[in-house]
Amino acid sequence: TLDVPLNSILCKWFLQHCYSGSMLGPMSESDEELCHFLLELLDFSLQYLCSSLAQECEMRLLSFEPRVCHCTQCCHHQPLGHQGIACTYLAPGPSLCIQSETCLDVLAACIEFENTGEGVDYDILLVDDGSLRPSWLSNATNIILHPALQRLRTTAAIYVVRNFSSVAHTRAFEAQFGDGVAEPMSRQESLLFLLHTCMGMLMSTEAI
Repeated sequence: TLDVPLNSILCKWFLQHCYSGSMLGPMSESDEELCHFLLELLDFSLQYLCSSLAQECEMRLLSFEPRVCHCTQCCHHQPLGHQGIACTYLAPGPSLCIQSETCLDVLAACIEFENTGEGVDYDILLVDDGSLRPSWLSNATNIILHPALQRLRTTAAIYVVRNFSSVAHTRAFEAQFGDGVAEPMSRQESLLFLLHTCMGMLMSTEAI
């Protein structure tokens, strides 16, 4: 036998997604708490190679409406002719979850996925009206295709650059760059490192 540690709360949300196609809630009314929960569930989905759950987590993290239902009854139905219909959902921005206290945690999760992520494969489309849609909505115009977590990483990096002063004074910044880390840098070195990292991300994805 193989013992696999599982978080019962995360398993509940995972099963909701598997059986209905959506997390059914209720979700925290705190945007910051919801962001950290979605990051935890995102990590869970990456560990167990559930691409559809990872995609739902990313879409919710990017959305101005992260608590809406994405089940087959609530989604947008796209006619496919004789093939039936496709169930799509939108994530209109700007993100409600990515804030000064959460953007660094979002970046850290994306960087960890880039370093270790394997087996999770999905795409997100950024279409002409600025909404995000699943990759199989093929009739959109002026589409930009983003592989797993790329758009989330870019959005968080843009937030850091645009709100650098406020991010630099957050608890999250102190947690990641303060005296308690294994190899602390000076504050100036930490600020320059963060800014350089985010600018490098944006330049590599042509986001600016």
